[in-house]
Amino acid sequence: MRYILLLFLTILFFSVSAQVTLDQTYHDFGEIYKGDNRVAEFNLMNNGDKKLYILRADKDLELDIRFSTKTVEPGAYATIRIQVNPRSKGKFRKSTNLWISSSQEPFPLELVGDVKELETSFQPCPTFRHPNTVQPIQFSMVATVIDANTELPIKGAAIQMLRNGIPMETPLIADVLGKASLEIPLGLYYVITSADGYETDEADIYLNRSRREVKIKLKLKPKPKQKREDPIPDPVTTIAPSPLKSTTVNAEPPARPPDQDSRAGTADTDQSGGESVAAPIRTALPPGFSLDNYSANNIVFLIDVSGSMRQLGRLDLLKASMLELIKILREIDKVSILTYTATSKMVMESMNATESNKILMTSIITGLEAKGSTQGGQAMQSAFAVVRQHYIKNGSNQVVMATDGLFRDKYSNMLKLVESNTSSDRNLSVIGIKNASRSAAQMQEIATKGSGYYINIQSYEDAKLNLIEGIKTACLKK
Repeated sequence: MRYILLLFLTILFFSVSAQVTLDQTYHDFGEIYKGDNRVAEFNLMNNGDKKLYILRADKDLELDIRFSTKTVEPGAYATIRIQVNPRSKGKFRKSTNLWISSSQEPFPLELVGDVKELETSFQPCPTFRHPNTVQPIQFSMVATVIDANTELPIKGAAIQMLRNGIPMETPLIADVLGKASLEIPLGLYYVITSADGYETDEADIYLNRSRREVKIKLKLKPKPKQKREDPIPDPVTTIAPSPLKSTTVNAEPPARPPDQDSRAGTADTDQSGGESVAAPIRTALPPGFSLDNYSANNIVFLIDVSGSMRQLGRLDLLKASMLELIKILREIDKVSILTYTATSKMVMESMNATESNKILMTSIITGLEAKGSTQGGQAMQSAFAVVRQHYIKNGSNQVVMATDGLFRDKYSNMLKLVESNTSSDRNLSVIGIKNASRSAAQMQEIATKGSGYYINIQSYEDAKLNLIEGIKTACLKK
């Protein structure tokens, strides 16, 4: 009975909080000189079917705050306009908590910048002309796709837009002028643009009424290198690696042919004695996700929601990969979600992937937001505790840590923590989201210590495939 009550309260909390979203919770002004704009706007959207109210924002002497309205009707939004009035030069980090009627927890809004020149006097933050007017969420955006060299329009270019990890049902197609338009909600999007003969472009773009037009430049694909007269075919291994050996899951082919002693799941070392890099998985996994071929999963996602995950569309790619995985999970599979910055937070207790629970899982995943700094040690300890709590005998029990790899923890302590918590039936894998080369190497080493996989995601195609392949490989029955 106690468990049922706890589950009910958890579902109630997330069904309420998921009805409210903010297009951003962080604004970086960069360098600020005299006369520069010092106003940031945060848009709170009411996606539910009930009216909500903005109660207040915590005061700060250097922040001037205005609201377009404090009553937000269903299907509408309110704008929180904040002007920063810094009294001293140098870098600043200001924050305020936004309190609304539908949540017992505030929404923290953060503003950062670097003041190079001070203002002689401050004007009040601009007010709204029609403060009680309900503003619709939708607005019209226009994308123009051009050749990066000639700046000529590219007819037929395909534009796929992701919002909170969810793609549009149908990509936009550029017309003869290279243009495509769409009525969309304002906010942050991850935009993937492709065209025949051009390299695919991926970028995160914030769109609103003042920035409704975006220009996308595509580069021509490099000409293929001339083939040798007698090419030597690359050997391809089709042996599935053991879940107890760290391997990189990557859609890209190996940078060089494996040597004669190549084995799936082992690290290759180049002839110059350089750093070892695990070979990508080259496996022939059974199709589908049948009970005959794959063990039950007990997956604890440990998700980095620090400020750096906001950049380069990292969080959108992670959401997209998790949503693809959720689609194919079975009722016997259990999923938990913890998030972490300086501290960890349980955002979804372990639940089986039933069709009804998948709806809740999707809502929680799409509602994830990034903020704060990264400290993974304590969070990892919590994640292992959850794995042990929901252990499945003869199943695949693993922590899957998703991060860009920028930790503040001492790295050697992280490795010891992972090693001490893993065993023959409990492991840790790492999803690297647009990792830099140095952090990618560290994430791979952490996965090795955790007897798991390093899952590499650099693009939307990676997001759709690589997490699924990593999970399937980990739970493949021997």
